[in-house]
Amino acid sequence: MPDNDLLVRTLFTDAAGDVPLGVDLLHGFRARKAVRRVRGRVALAATAAGGLLAAATAVTLTIATAPSALAQLTSAASRTAGLSYDITATVAVKPLRAGSGVAQSGRVSGAFDPAQRTGDETFDGFGSGGQIRFIGPYEYLYHPGGPALPGGKSWVRAPSPQQWEPVTAGQGLSLAAGLSSLAVTSPQNLFALLKTASTVDRQGSASGGGWTGTKYTFTARVTFGPDGSSQPAVTAAGTAGVDQQGRVRRLNVAYTQPAQASLSPVRVTVEMTFSDFGTPVSVSPPPASEVFIPANIRIQPAPAP
Repeated sequence: MPDNDLLVRTLFTDAAGDVPLGVDLLHGFRARKAVRRVRGRVALAATAAGGLLAAATAVTLTIATAPSALAQLTSAASRTAGLSYDITATVAVKPLRAGSGVAQSGRVSGAFDPAQRTGDETFDGFGSGGQIRFIGPYEYLYHPGGPALPGGKSWVRAPSPQQWEPVTAGQGLSLAAGLSSLAVTSPQNLFALLKTASTVDRQGSASGGGWTGTKYTFTARVTFGPDGSSQPAVTAAGTAGVDQQGRVRRLNVAYTQPAQASLSPVRVTVEMTFSDFGTPVSVSPPPASEVFIPANIRIQPAPAP
C-alpha cells in the first residue's frame, strides 16, 4: 500500500476516536450516495416508462394504419389481374328442385396474358367441350357440340370489346360454363366482385403447391349477366387464398341462382386456381379458311347453366 494511503487511514482512524457520540462523519457521504441511487432509479424508471410509451405508441400506430382485409384482398386481385397466369377451374351445378335435372360439372383450363391481350382456354363437361382463343379485340370460338356453321367452318370470330378491361360492379358478372366461361377465370371479375363485397375477413393461413399465404372469406350481393340484365341479384359467398407476394392463388365462389321463367333454381359452385405467373403466353388465330365471321354478332355473358 502507498505511504500516502496509510497516512490517510491512520489520521482518519485517530480523528474518529475523538468524535462525540451521535456524530456521523460519513453522513454527508452516505446522503450524497443515497441521492445518487434515488436519481439513478428515477432515471431508470423514466427511461423504462418512456420505452413502454414509445412501444405502445408504435403498436397503436401500426394497428391504426394496417390495411383492412377488403383493401388487402382488393389489392391482390388488382395485382393478379395485371400478370400473365395459368388457370384451372371447375364449375358444378346442382338442381335444387326435385325432377328438374341432374347435377353436372365442367372443367376449364387456360393461360392468359392481360398485358398482351392474349389467352387460350379449353373446356369440357356439360355434355360438350370446346376451345376459346383470345387475341386482342377478338375471341375465336370452337364448339363442336354447337350448331353447324356455314361453309363447313369450325370456328366463329366474335368481338370481345371488354375482355381485357377491369369490369365495374355495375356491369354484372358471369360465372357460367361454356363459351362465356372466361368470366369465371378472370381476376378482373374477382376485383369487380370484391367492389360489391359486404364482408371480407381474414381466416388464417392458406397454402398450395409451392406457396403459402393468407385465406380470406367474403360475401357479395351481385347480379350475374350483362349490364342492365334482368337477372335477379344473388348473394355469392367465397374464399380466396393470397400468397406472400400478394397474388391470388385460389378462388372459390358459390351462389344459388333462383328460379326464373322456365329455369329451375340451381346451386352453382366455382373453384379456381392460379399459377405460373409471368410465363409468356403465345396464341395464334385459327386458319382463316376455318373461321366464320358473322355479319352482325354481339356476344353477351350467358346466365348460369
